Amino acid sequence: MKMTSSELDYEIERLKAEIAQEKQRKEIVEHSYLGLIPTVEELEKKYGGFDEECNEWKTRYETQMEMNQQLQKQVYVLQDRVDEAKRNLKDTKAPKSVRSFEPDAPITAYSLKELEKKHHSLENQLKDLEWKLDQESKAFHKANEERKQFATELKNCKQTQASLHNQQRAALNTYRDLHESPRTDRSSIGNSNIPQDQRILDPKRGPIRKTAAVSKLPKLNLQ
Repeated sequence: MKMTSSELDYEIERLKAEIAQEKQRKEIVEHSYLGLIPTVEELEKKYGGFDEECNEWKTRYETQMEMNQQLQKQVYVLQDRVDEAKRNLKDTKAPKSVRSFEPDAPITAYSLKELEKKHHSLENQLKDLEWKLDQESKAFHKANEERKQFATELKNCKQTQASLHNQQRAALNTYRDLHESPRTDRSSIGNSNIPQDQRILDPKRGPIRKTAAVSKLPKLNLQ
C-alpha cells in the first residue's frame, strides 16, 4: 500500500516521539539505578557491622553459659558438702560419753557455717549471672533479628537494582531500535511495489514517463 507524503511525515514524527519517550524513560531508570547504589552500599556496611556485633554477642552468650554451668556444678558440690556437714553436726549432739571420742566436732560445726556462707554466696552469684545471661540473651536475639531485617532489606534493594538495570538495558535497546528504524522505513515505504515507469520524483508533476526525455532530443537530418 502506497503512503502519501503527509502519511510518511506523520509516521516519522510518531517514531521520533517514541524515541524521545524511550529516551526519557531511560534517563529516569538511570537516575533511579544510580540513586540505589549509595543505599545498597550503606546497607552492606550496616549488615557487616551487625553481623560482627551479632558474633560478639554470640561469643559472650556462649561464654556466660559455660560459666553458669561451672557455677552450677560448684553449687551441687557445695550442697553435697553442706548436707554431709549437717549429718556430722547431728552426730556431735550425741551424749558426752560419745562426743569425748570426737575432738573434731567444733571444727565440723565451724566448717558447716563456712560452707553455708559459700553456698549462699554462690547462689547469689549464680542468680546474678543468670540475670546477666538473660539480658545478654535478649540483646543477642535482638541483634540477630535486626541482622535478618537488614539482610532482607539488602536483598530487596539488590533485586530492585537488578530490575532497574534490566529495565535500563531494555530501554536502551528499544531506543536504539527506534533510532535506527526511520532510516530503513524512509527508503522502503515509498518505493516498494511501485512500477519503474511510475516512480515519482516530484509529487506535483506526477510519474516519470518513458518519453519525457526522448521528446527533447534533436531531430535527425536525413538529407
